[in-house]
Amino acid sequence: MNAEITEMLRELATQLGTTTEYVLDVLAKQAMIEGALGVLPILVVAAATLVLVLLIVKKTRVPQSDGVCDWRGEDAVIAWVVLGFIVVADVLFFLRIARHILTAFFNTEYWAISRLMEMLGQL
Repeated sequence: MNAEITEMLRELATQLGTTTEYVLDVLAKQAMIEGALGVLPILVVAAATLVLVLLIVKKTRVPQSDGVCDWRGEDAVIAWVVLGFIVVADVLFFLRIARHILTAFFNTEYWAISRLMEMLGQL
């Protein structure tokens, strides 16, 4: 571990009246909470995108008498292109946040140390 991180942990533990191991354990537990909270924005964005898809389908699809659906011309194309851009933005958002969530769930010690390094301004 970096000397500055070790010193920061030691100072924090002294201020809290505990050991550095306990502080690291608390930070590791916090990692799980942060990971769980990180899933919420993904769920909200995915739900909003699903609602948008359903709305676009409802507004642009016209059922025909022969059972085949027809799509409303130019408006449908514009709506689906915009939706395509939104889906690409969603995927980029998911990829950006996935690293943080996966690290918080599966490598809690690294997450705790990286948070301390961020606090020191090294990351």
